[in-house]
Amino acid sequence: MEKQTILYVDDDQENLRAFRRLFRKHYDVLIAESGAEGLQLLEAHAPIPVIITDQRMPEMTGIEFLEQSIRISPHSVRMIITGFTDVQALIDSINTGSVYRYITKPWDEQDLYVTIKRAVENYELKAHNAQLLIDLQRQNEALEQSYRQLRETQDKLIESEKMASIGRLASRIAHELRNPIQGIRMGIEWLQQDLQHDQRFTTTLQHIDQEILAVNTIVQDLLEYARDMKFEYTETDLYSLLDGILFNLSDKLSERHLTVRTHYDDVGMVVVDGIRLRQALLNLVQNAIEAMPENGTLTLSVTLQDEQQIAIIIQDTGCGMSQEQQQRIFEPFYTTKDKGVGLGMSIVHKIIEAHGGQIQLESQQGQGTRVTLLLPKHFSPKGIKSLTP
Repeated sequence: MEKQTILYVDDDQENLRAFRRLFRKHYDVLIAESGAEGLQLLEAHAPIPVIITDQRMPEMTGIEFLEQSIRISPHSVRMIITGFTDVQALIDSINTGSVYRYITKPWDEQDLYVTIKRAVENYELKAHNAQLLIDLQRQNEALEQSYRQLRETQDKLIESEKMASIGRLASRIAHELRNPIQGIRMGIEWLQQDLQHDQRFTTTLQHIDQEILAVNTIVQDLLEYARDMKFEYTETDLYSLLDGILFNLSDKLSERHLTVRTHYDDVGMVVVDGIRLRQALLNLVQNAIEAMPENGTLTLSVTLQDEQQIAIIIQDTGCGMSQEQQQRIFEPFYTTKDKGVGLGMSIVHKIIEAHGGQIQLESQQGQGTRVTLLLPKHFSPKGIKSLTP
């Protein structure tokens, strides 16, 4: 068993030799002839379990030495040996915690041995309890972390099951609506043929047909959300993808007199599902256009964040969103529009998630919205073939 260390400070060399001779068998004894030398030994060997010092020494008293030793070895057990009746100073030191107990000179060897033994046991008990407290705190932190992870997993499972239930319901509703819609559209087409020369009915039928198309779009959204999404990942040119979207939306951009700004860094080809990513980007760009009044500015950027990540940024100068809207924007069936069922952003989220990416949203009411899609530069779609609600 490793010996515990004791530091004994005394200006009397005979006392130092006697102390070492008595206790070196059981302890690793360090001796010093002054408080200054004792502090140097403490600096070199701290922490030291037990510190013993004579009270009356030149330049630095025992109590002064012990008080300074707290800074270097705060958990040591401190004792003082004195042959004088400096009782009040000793009592004050004991009360302030700088001295464990005092021993009178000349000391009794057996009594001093028992006192030191108890002091060492006291130190070891404190050290053991301190380690137990550290271990307990670590275990408590680990338990709290496990609890948080369990709650997060449980919440994800609940959310996943909820989304799956919504998806199944959406699919059933969509399929139930699809056949009647097709029947209504066929009836409208027949009426348009029969009444094509009667302007009174032609305009009305056109309006009805447009509303049926709107309903059909909702049905398509429901089916898209509920469907087990398949992904085909290939090398894709993001610039061509974005330019194609702008070309397809050029009429809408012109109608609102919107300014389009683009900034594309050279990120090279990226591995994505071009069709699905186009679907997500088209939705975001359309949202940006619809959020802006005339003469607004739409900015599309592609930047290389670092060696591992690409950022696609869609920024508008539109109406912006409230905090509640930002928190709920990806919830299924949440919408602030007059038309639509509120699945567009949920589908966008699913597509970006399937690419191992993230969506960051920044918005201020009256100033506009900035959506950042963070995609991995070197995406490996192993094991990702489909994503269900």
